[in-house]
Formats: sequence, structure tokens, C-alpha cells
Amino acid sequence: MIRFTIAICLLLSAQRASAAYVQPMMGGGQVSQGEAGMKHADISFEAGVLSVHVDDTIATPVLRPLDAGDEFDPAGTWGAINQHAYNFQYGWNPGRFDAYPPAGTWIWIEQLDASPELEVYQRPPASPSGQAIFGTDGSNPRWRWSLSMTHNLYAVASPLRDEYFAEYRVYIGDDTTGQPDSRFTPAEVTFYFEALPELTGDYDENGTVNAEDYALWLEQFGSSVLLGSGADGNQDGIVDLADYTLWRNHLGATLAVQSAEVPVTPVEVPEPDSFATAASFILALFAWWRTSKGRY
Repeated sequence: MIRFTIAICLLLSAQRASAAYVQPMMGGGQVSQGEAGMKHADISFEAGVLSVHVDDTIATPVLRPLDAGDEFDPAGTWGAINQHAYNFQYGWNPGRFDAYPPAGTWIWIEQLDASPELEVYQRPPASPSGQAIFGTDGSNPRWRWSLSMTHNLYAVASPLRDEYFAEYRVYIGDDTTGQPDSRFTPAEVTFYFEALPELTGDYDENGTVNAEDYALWLEQFGSSVLLGSGADGNQDGIVDLADYTLWRNHLGATLAVQSAEVPVTPVEVPEPDSFATAASFILALFAWWRTSKGRY
């Protein structure tokens, strides 16, 4: 029994070890800066007036998820955006300045509105890297800009829409509190994003969570797969009861009806016998152990 338990641990460890830890790339997924390009929002301050010019020669940034088998180190800076589609092409960039903000003031950026699901995390040179900003996780919607080019990271967990936005005001405010200074004219700008909608529980990727996805889950139950592939809905590399729960909770949802919350049509859900399912899982592991014990 001890050897069997060790074998189970080795199986889980081997699956985790097979995961490819990657770093965020500008275009999302693993799309590099050279492929996507920087989309600058140039901030200028002239005669007491702020203005923002967005480079329209660069296409609308696309929020892209990681490919199956890739993930960010769960213990690292970007572990929180695993299972997200993301992008950091937009960059706040210095434009034309005829003077710096007067002593005791500075340039601030405030998020006025945004798609509810859109998250924002700061990147270098802003510090600490990975910190939630612009209202994400209850953070301050105001952010003190360093006057250096800064590409913050935008992310959405399993996007259901194909378009997202964030609206900002760039203004002069108190250097410490960010309270706006009415002596200067602010500017407003909107960032737009595109996304490839994902549907949790749609394991065969046909745009609907239905019995066919349940059949795929049954077929793959107990098996190890590339992270996020097949019926691995929670992207842990193993098709198990947690993935069944995701399918059940989204049964009836389709990409044709997109909203902040997944629409679910009440239908009869096939409930697997938990004891029988668990037994099947153990038998699958035991079979794996019997065939591989000679390697350990």
C-alpha cells in the first residue's frame, strides 16, 4: 500500500514537472513583442494642458491565453493569471513636455470605467511588479505614473466576450494622495481589447456545454493530459471530479449568449456515483502503477 501511495505521488509530481513554466509575452499567450508590437499612449503636458495620443498604426491588442501545456509558475509573480487571457501591448509613454508638474503635484492616471472582468497588474519599471492596480482586487483606481514608458498587464479569466475596454483620465494631482488639481486640464482615453471567447466545460470546443462534453470527460477520466487540454477544465493536468463539476455548473451555456455571468439552462444532469467514480480513478492509478513500477 505504501508503494502504491508513493506511485500516486510520483504520478502527480511527474505531471506537474512536465508543465512548461513560461514568462508573460507582450502579445499574450507566447506572442512576442516582435510579433505584436508596442501600442503607445503618448502623454504630453504643454501650457498646463494634458493630452494623450494612442498609436493607431498598431492593431487592437488581443487578449490571448497560454497554449495547453504552458503555465506561469504558480509561486511566481504571474501565477495569479494562470487560466487567464492577457496582453501588455498598451504602454503609457512620455510625449511632449514644456514643463514638469509643479512641486507637490504629479501626473496620475485614474480608471473611470472598464469591462467588469478586466484585471490590470503593473509591470516594470513600476514596482512591485505584478501588483493589482486600477481597481483590480479592490486596489486604488488611481495610479501614479513614473513618467517612464510602462506596459501594464491586462487580463481576463476565461473570456466570454470578444471585446473589452478600459477608460482613463490622465490628470495632474497631489503628489501623495492623487487628489486632482483643478488648475490643469486633464485628458481622457480609452483602451480597447479583442479576445477569443472561451467557454468553461466546453471540452469538445463546439461552442455549447452539453452531453458530448460529458462523454469526453468520461472517456478521459483519471488520465493525465497536457494542462488545459481535453476535459481538463481546471488546468491541473488531470481529468477528475473537479472537471466534472465545472462541466455540470456550466451545462447549457453557449458562446452565442455572452454576458458577465455564464447563462445556464436548467437540464437534467447525469450525476456520477461518487464511490464508483473514485473507485475507477483508483483502479486507473493502480493499473498505471502496475505497468510502470519497474521504472521506480
